[in-house]
Formats: sequence, structure tokens, C-alpha cells
Amino acid sequence: HSMASLTYDQLWKEAMVELLDQLEVNEPAAFDTSVAQDNEQRFQHFATLYIRYIQIVRKLEEAYDQIVHPQKRIDIKATLIAVMGRVLEIKDALVALNRGISFLNLDEVLVDLKLPPTVLEAPVPRFFVEDRDDIEAREKLLETWTLQFNLPDRSREDVDAAGEEMSLESALHAIQINERARQGRQRAKGMREIQVEEERERRIMQLGADHDERDPDTAARIVSARWRGYEARKQTEIMRREELIFIGMEPPLPLAPEADPVVVLAANRVRRKHVQHSHAQEYRRALVTLKAEVASHEAPEMREEMLEQLRDWYIKEHERTGAFPKLEQLTAEPVPEEVPLDDKAKKALEAKQAAAA
Repeated sequence: HSMASLTYDQLWKEAMVELLDQLEVNEPAAFDTSVAQDNEQRFQHFATLYIRYIQIVRKLEEAYDQIVHPQKRIDIKATLIAVMGRVLEIKDALVALNRGISFLNLDEVLVDLKLPPTVLEAPVPRFFVEDRDDIEAREKLLETWTLQFNLPDRSREDVDAAGEEMSLESALHAIQINERARQGRQRAKGMREIQVEEERERRIMQLGADHDERDPDTAARIVSARWRGYEARKQTEIMRREELIFIGMEPPLPLAPEADPVVVLAANRVRRKHVQHSHAQEYRRALVTLKAEVASHEAPEMREEMLEQLRDWYIKEHERTGAFPKLEQLTAEPVPEEVPLDDKAKKALEAKQAAAA
């Protein structure tokens, strides 16, 4: 748990350091459209900022989603919302520089930054759904209106690719076609394997036709050839599958649930979400209890300190004006005390007044 917290704290720190770097390289003059500038240079500048800010959004979103400290999450969320707003501003500037076309060609910038195209995928923050308490109420309200006004429930309709409702007969027909095609491919594959095996046995029989199979040397040679062929085919199949998995043409072999990193990551995320929820509830309870504790223990001291400040101001006002201030003056801003000027300051003030005259 502590290592995971350190990991996401470090991710938050990296995002904030990168954000400060972007603020240093930011050029406010680039937003000034009244100044004549090279549009291509401005486009490159904003494109670089856009990519960097998307990377920062991704890190902040991941940190906010997994950090369990409630006060840290409040700060991260405020920063994340501000950075997302900045991304929209930069995107708007890019569209304006791209003659109003929302499709942006950032290939050259990606090559210069040595980044893959996947960095351009803007992440959708998960707190859009998770931090909203009104979603269940909205769903219940929508369900009530659906039943009340006899509206079709689109969320439960089974539609086909054309958007029309698929009947039971159409669904069965589609399943039968796919199943027959699968069985045909399986039979064809089995027949090819049988033909290859028969051809292999025929060659082996021709190899030992000139010798008696009861001869130990001939039998050993046949068994050895079969075994070497089996081992070679098995190794070739393993290498072929590994190559296909490496280039992404086949899915990797299934792992045990306890050894699958995807399953472990999902379980850890669910566990951290429970910890987040419990810490948030504890934080809200602490706000109430600490406020009551401050009111009961520290309120008298704070009240006495405020009264002392008020008495001090009351006395100073009497010394300055010669009379006690009226009650309505208690809400006014205190007048700053006049600091006596030294000789040098007096001469500078007199010279300034003489020059003005």
C-alpha cells in the first residue's frame, strides 16, 4: 500500500514539475492576434504545448484516480480541471491557426518530440462519473418517466448493425451461419492435418521399404525420425505462436488469475477505491468534529485575542484623535499610522513638490 502511494505521489510530483516547465516556456504574446507573427511558428508552439499538456492531464488523472489521501485529491482535482481548461484554450488556438479545421495534423511535432501517436488520445477523467452522486437518482427518474409515459427503453433493446430491432429468427439464423462456417473451417483444418500425416508416414515407409522393419537398426531409425519430426513441429509451433504474440497478431496465452497483471491491477484499483471512500468519509467526519473541538477548546482564547486587538485599536484611536471612536467606526478599516520622515526623505519630498510646482 505504501509503495503504491509513493508511486502515485511521485506521478503527481512529475506532473507538477512538467506543468511548471510549461509555464516557463509559455509565451503570452503568442495569443495576441493583433501582433503580426509567423502562423507556422505559432502553430508549432501551440502544438508542442498541446501535446505536453495532454501528457500532464493523463498523469494528473491517474494520480487523482489512485491517491487515497482526501486533501491531496482536492488539490489534484483543482489542478486537473485548470489544466483541462488550458488544453481546450490551446486546442481552440490551434483550430484558429488551422483555418478553422478541427482536424489537426501533428505528425511532424510527434516526430520532433519522438513520441508515439497514442499520446494524442485525450483521456476522459474517470471522476466525471465516479464523483457524481446524482447518477443513480437520474437513472431512477429516467426509468420512472419511461414507465409513466410508455416510452421505449432504448438501453435494453437488442439492435443489429443497421439500427433495427433483431428478431429471434434473425438472431438464430446469424448464429447458425457462423457456427456452420466455424465447423467447415475446423473440418478443413483436420483434413489438411490428416493429409500431411499420411504423406509423412508414406515417406517414412518408403525409407524403410528396403529393410526389414523387424531389424533393430531400422526400427530405431524409424522411431528416431518420428520423434525428431514431432519435436521439430512442436518447437516450430511454439516459435510461431510467440512470433504472432510479439507482433500483436494473436492474444497472449491466458494466465492464472493470481499471476495475471491485468487482473491484479484491477483488484488493486478496486481496493484503493474502497480505501478512498473510507478516507473521504473519515475526512468529512473529522471536519465536523475538529470544528466542534476548536469551538469548545480554542474559541475562548481566540475570543480573548480578538478583544485584546479591539481594545488596542480603541486606545490607539483615542491617542491619535483625542476622542474615543464611535461604535459605527468599529466596522471601518483602521487608519494606518503615519511614520515620521527622516531628513533625507523630507528633502526628497520637498524637491518633488518644488518640481511639481
